[in-house]
Amino acid sequence: MVARRSGTAVRVAAAAPSYIKRHGEPSSPAELADHTCIVHDVGPDSDMWSFVTPEGPKDFRVSGGFLANDVRAVHLAARTGYGIAYLTLVEVFDDLRNGTLVRVLSELSRSRRTVQPGLSITTASRATYTARDGLHLGAASTSPGGACNGIR
Repeated sequence: MVARRSGTAVRVAAAAPSYIKRHGEPSSPAELADHTCIVHDVGPDSDMWSFVTPEGPKDFRVSGGFLANDVRAVHLAARTGYGIAYLTLVEVFDDLRNGTLVRVLSELSRSRRTVQPGLSITTASRATYTARDGLHLGAASTSPGGACNGIR
Protein backbone atom coordinates (compact mmCIF):
# COMPACT_ATOMS: atom_id res chain seq x y z
CA MET A 1 0.00 0.00 0.00
CA VAL A 2 1.32 3.42 -0.95
CA ALA A 3 0.11 6.52 0.88
CA ARG A 4 -0.45 9.54 -1.31
CA ARG A 5 -0.91 13.06 -0.09
CA SER A 6 -4.16 14.54 -1.33
CA GLY A 7 -4.18 17.78 0.62
CA THR A 8 -3.77 19.42 3.98
CA ALA A 9 -6.06 20.41 6.82
CA VAL A 10 -5.42 23.36 9.13
CA ARG A 11 -4.73 22.44 12.77
CA VAL A 12 -5.68 24.72 15.64
CA ALA A 13 -5.39 24.71 19.43
CA ALA A 14 -8.79 25.02 21.11
CA ALA A 15 -10.26 24.86 24.61
CA ALA A 16 -13.60 25.32 26.33
CA PRO A 17 -14.25 28.79 27.74
CA SER A 18 -14.57 27.16 31.19
CA TYR A 19 -10.96 25.89 30.95
CA ILE A 20 -9.69 29.33 29.90
CA LYS A 21 -11.63 30.96 32.76
CA ARG A 22 -10.06 28.58 35.32
CA HIS A 23 -6.50 28.48 33.97
CA GLY A 24 -6.06 31.52 31.73
CA GLU A 25 -5.03 31.55 28.11
CA PRO A 26 -1.42 30.89 27.11
CA SER A 27 0.15 33.88 25.38
CA SER A 28 2.81 31.83 23.58
CA PRO A 29 3.23 28.20 22.53
CA ALA A 30 5.97 27.81 25.14
CA GLU A 31 3.35 28.48 27.84
CA LEU A 32 1.50 25.30 26.80
CA ALA A 33 3.99 23.52 29.10
CA ASP A 34 2.11 25.13 32.02
CA HIS A 35 -1.31 23.95 30.78
CA THR A 36 -3.21 20.70 30.57
CA CYS A 37 -2.97 19.60 26.96
CA ILE A 38 -5.09 16.84 25.47
CA VAL A 39 -2.91 14.74 23.19
CA HIS A 40 -4.34 12.91 20.17
CA ASP A 41 -2.08 9.87 19.84
CA VAL A 42 -1.47 9.39 16.13
CA GLY A 43 2.02 7.95 16.42
CA PRO A 44 5.50 9.12 17.36
CA ASP A 45 5.75 12.75 18.47
CA SER A 46 1.99 13.16 18.92
CA ASP A 47 2.90 15.39 21.84
CA MET A 48 4.76 17.80 19.53
CA TRP A 49 2.51 20.64 18.41
CA SER A 50 3.68 22.90 15.58
CA PHE A 51 3.15 26.65 15.35
CA VAL A 52 4.51 29.27 12.99
CA THR A 53 6.05 31.83 15.35
CA PRO A 54 7.59 35.20 14.43
CA GLU A 55 10.92 33.32 14.36
CA GLY A 56 9.52 30.73 11.95
CA PRO A 57 8.00 27.25 12.35
CA LYS A 58 8.67 25.63 15.73
CA ASP A 59 7.58 22.46 17.51
CA PHE A 60 6.57 22.51 21.17
CA ARG A 61 6.34 19.43 23.40
CA VAL A 62 3.12 19.31 25.45
CA SER A 63 1.72 17.05 28.17
CA GLY A 64 -1.32 16.91 30.34
CA GLY A 65 -2.36 13.50 31.54
CA PHE A 66 -4.87 12.80 28.74
CA LEU A 67 -3.75 10.76 25.76
CA ALA A 68 -6.25 9.14 23.38
CA ASN A 69 -5.99 7.55 19.96
CA ASP A 70 -9.63 8.45 19.21
CA VAL A 71 -10.13 11.99 17.93
CA ARG A 72 -13.69 11.98 19.29
CA ALA A 73 -12.39 11.40 22.82
CA VAL A 74 -9.90 14.26 22.45
CA HIS A 75 -12.63 16.53 21.10
CA LEU A 76 -15.04 15.61 23.91
CA ALA A 77 -12.37 16.19 26.58
CA ALA A 78 -11.77 19.68 25.18
CA ARG A 79 -15.49 20.45 25.02
CA THR A 80 -15.95 19.47 28.67
CA GLY A 81 -13.15 21.80 29.81
CA TYR A 82 -10.42 19.26 30.59
CA GLY A 83 -7.71 21.14 28.70
CA ILE A 84 -6.38 22.40 25.38
CA ALA A 85 -6.65 20.18 22.28
CA TYR A 86 -4.83 20.42 18.94
CA LEU A 87 -7.24 19.34 16.22
CA THR A 88 -8.02 20.08 12.60
CA LEU A 89 -10.22 23.10 12.03
CA VAL A 90 -12.89 20.98 10.36
CA GLU A 91 -13.16 18.85 13.53
CA VAL A 92 -13.85 21.86 15.76
CA PHE A 93 -15.43 24.31 13.30
CA ASP A 94 -19.00 24.10 14.65
CA ASP A 95 -17.83 24.33 18.27
CA LEU A 96 -15.76 27.43 17.48
CA ARG A 97 -18.67 29.01 15.65
CA ASN A 98 -21.16 28.41 18.50
CA GLY A 99 -18.73 29.21 21.34
CA THR A 100 -18.44 25.72 22.86
CA LEU A 101 -14.70 25.99 22.12
CA VAL A 102 -12.44 29.01 21.63
CA ARG A 103 -9.22 29.27 19.67
CA VAL A 104 -6.02 29.37 21.71
CA LEU A 105 -2.96 31.15 20.30
CA SER A 106 -5.10 32.31 17.40
CA GLU A 107 -2.67 35.06 16.36
CA LEU A 108 -0.12 32.46 15.27
CA SER A 109 -0.28 30.86 11.87
CA ARG A 110 -1.79 27.43 11.96
CA SER A 111 0.10 24.29 11.10
CA ARG A 112 -1.24 21.96 8.47
CA ARG A 113 -1.87 18.23 8.65
CA THR A 114 -1.52 16.02 5.60
CA VAL A 115 -4.77 14.38 4.53
CA GLN A 116 -4.57 11.00 2.82
CA PRO A 117 -7.12 9.70 0.28
CA GLY A 118 -9.83 7.73 2.01
CA LEU A 119 -9.51 9.66 5.27
CA SER A 120 -13.00 10.58 6.36
CA ILE A 121 -13.39 14.20 7.42
CA THR A 122 -16.90 14.95 8.59
CA THR A 123 -18.64 17.40 10.89
CA ALA A 124 -22.16 18.61 11.52
CA SER A 125 -21.40 21.76 9.52
CA ARG A 126 -21.48 21.69 5.78
CA ALA A 127 -17.75 20.96 5.55
CA THR A 128 -16.58 18.86 2.66
CA TYR A 129 -13.17 17.78 1.47
CA THR A 130 -12.22 16.68 -2.00
CA ALA A 131 -8.74 15.96 -3.32
CA ARG A 132 -9.27 18.32 -6.25
CA ASP A 133 -10.88 21.28 -4.48
CA GLY A 134 -9.58 21.07 -0.92
CA LEU A 135 -11.55 21.96 2.18
CA HIS A 136 -14.77 23.94 1.97
CA LEU A 137 -16.62 25.06 5.08
CA GLY A 138 -20.17 25.67 4.00
CA ALA A 139 -21.19 29.33 4.02
CA ALA A 140 -18.00 30.46 5.76
CA SER A 141 -15.33 31.82 3.47
CA THR A 142 -11.66 31.25 3.98
CA SER A 143 -8.90 33.80 3.87
CA PRO A 144 -5.59 33.17 2.08
CA GLY A 145 -4.02 32.22 5.44
CA GLY A 146 -6.49 29.40 5.88
CA ALA A 147 -8.50 30.85 8.77
CA CYS A 148 -12.25 30.90 8.52
CA ASN A 149 -13.91 34.29 8.65
CA GLY A 150 -15.90 34.69 11.84
CA ILE A 151 -13.65 32.37 13.85
CA ARG A 152 -10.75 33.87 15.72
